[in-house]
Amino acid sequence: SSPMTLYAGVANAATSSLLGIYKTTDGGTNWQKLNAALDYCDSQCWYDNVLAVSPTNPNLIYAGGAYSTTLTRSTDGGTTWGIVTQAGNFGNLHADLHALAFSGDGKSLFIGTDGGPYLTQNPSASKPTFAPLNSTLAITQFYPGLSIHPTNPTLGMAGTQDNGTQIYTGALAWTDTACGDGGGTAIDPLSPSTYYTTCAGPSIQKSTSSGAVNSWFTSQSGINTSDRITFIPPLAIDPSQPQILYFPTYRVYQTQNAAASWTPISPDLTKPGETFGAITAVAVAPSTSDTVYAGTYDSQFWISTNATAGSGATWTNRSAGLPPRTITQLAVDFSNPLTAYVVVSGFSGFGDTLGHVFKTVNGGAAWADISGNLPNTPANDIVIHPLQPNTLFVATDTGVLKTSNGGVSWTPFVNGLPRLPVLGLKLHASDLTLRAATHGRSVWDVSLGSAALTYGPGTLNFGSRPFGTASTPAKVTLTNSGTRTIAINGVSITGVNATEFTETNTCGTSLAPGTRCAVSVTFKPAGSGPRTASLVISDNGLNGQQYVFLAGDGSAVGLSPTAISFGTQPVGGPPVTRTVTLTNHGSMSVSIGAVVTTGATPNDFALASACGSAVAAHASCIINVTFTASATGARSATLSANDSGGGNAQTVALSGTGQ
Repeated sequence: SSPMTLYAGVANAATSSLLGIYKTTDGGTNWQKLNAALDYCDSQCWYDNVLAVSPTNPNLIYAGGAYSTTLTRSTDGGTTWGIVTQAGNFGNLHADLHALAFSGDGKSLFIGTDGGPYLTQNPSASKPTFAPLNSTLAITQFYPGLSIHPTNPTLGMAGTQDNGTQIYTGALAWTDTACGDGGGTAIDPLSPSTYYTTCAGPSIQKSTSSGAVNSWFTSQSGINTSDRITFIPPLAIDPSQPQILYFPTYRVYQTQNAAASWTPISPDLTKPGETFGAITAVAVAPSTSDTVYAGTYDSQFWISTNATAGSGATWTNRSAGLPPRTITQLAVDFSNPLTAYVVVSGFSGFGDTLGHVFKTVNGGAAWADISGNLPNTPANDIVIHPLQPNTLFVATDTGVLKTSNGGVSWTPFVNGLPRLPVLGLKLHASDLTLRAATHGRSVWDVSLGSAALTYGPGTLNFGSRPFGTASTPAKVTLTNSGTRTIAINGVSITGVNATEFTETNTCGTSLAPGTRCAVSVTFKPAGSGPRTASLVISDNGLNGQQYVFLAGDGSAVGLSPTAISFGTQPVGGPPVTRTVTLTNHGSMSVSIGAVVTTGATPNDFALASACGSAVAAHASCIINVTFTASATGARSATLSANDSGGGNAQTVALSGTGQ
């Protein structure tokens, strides 16, 4: 509209705030600073700083930037400026503006933001209205660290660039549920309604409601938030003991209580004197909780073989043989904890001539470059096929590639996937769905074939049982739905109360195609309150180990003492009274039924119960027993108290002698 008039938004190099908007009306020969300009990019001018002038009105200028002001405008050629709209509500305008474009007639203005494109068709109005144009665009920028529900691949979670942690429930539309920028995620395989996510900040969030909106709470006690940390931090969960998770800064933090508290278990794992780098990848060996690997921004690789020792864990640097580039992801063999894979970013030929994918069979003591014919482009993630030896999938900046020969050669594995940066890969354990998270074209699935082994149920809950009494056996059924025989390497029970659960099985050492076997589990509580353990089935199918959560509750009610002798008493009295204490040892209230005496001479023993109809958790009540001998000789009875705690009556043996 006035080709010799230009505007320049200039950043302050020291603060990244706006130094000013400058204007020239003579094609750049002379410039004038517009003193009334607002700081629309709010210390983020390095990231979002954009200007546009109406093609039909040289006095109408828009400037876009960061969160605090977002979109500003001048209608008088830059003399005065005002805020048009602020970000915060997605129905208004998303934060962080990167593009402004007028239509040729000046009647429409398109705005490109971190939340996608928006449109106003009245840019000259005093209060322009904005409409999102995202309903048919799958252009979300996903970050590494996506998760898939352990038994239902239509559920998942992943972090995104400035659009939070997103929840997938099977529909094309995902739900923004937590964070601003979402990072690494994890879903508890034994309690799959428990979700974890990391946020830029840093922050660790936890939900016990499958990630529902407003169900998240901060779970980072013990983590020093001033530690050096990557902008998008990773998160790792121990598949065999999911109450153990790992969160890295420049050191590795561990929780052994499902994120209730965290403890650093490593020293600084970056290079000495590093002032910027941090840990970029952590992985736990599926076959043993003790082996944990960590890789860093500055190419350092570490292994701990006693990670469950917590703060007593020791770490060994095994970086020799790897290129001096950022380690982006790690993968550990399903059965051998010392066989692991590393992928790295960057480009070969700038300080080294090595590739992007490396393998060790001895915990990093030696490395083999298995990059083969991979393109010279950053590698971002790697997954191992659980059923086909030497089959790997690698996510790169040009899509996904596959090898079936251990890295000797690689072929593109796109099948409709756009050739663009794929930052995350996840292989679902039960149905072999491979999920790819891209940075700019959303998320894609491909099926690798039908699962070979299925099992169910995933949880056995035995309810309340009396102390020392065994339950009826409950069954877990394993089915080989594949086309090859699966080796059953072991069936075991682990966990806090493992000794209170026992198993027998009909599986033997192998399971032929189309056949099934059963594992029977019995619960016999040895203590009060909740009792938990895990049934672990080890095999050479799927992810190598299947987990069934075991739960029960120790019988809540006990009587003390369990026997009372009143000695020798005169026939007809006087009465002698003794006390029985009924205690609810459990974690829930129990109902109390009839308190009675039965046996040879029950009428000689009178009862007075103060227990009422229910006893609260961890509470006690008194039952008074009065003995009056009605005849000479031995007198006896049994006091019985019925309750809902274990389904059986609790008893006290009563005895006395009449004289």
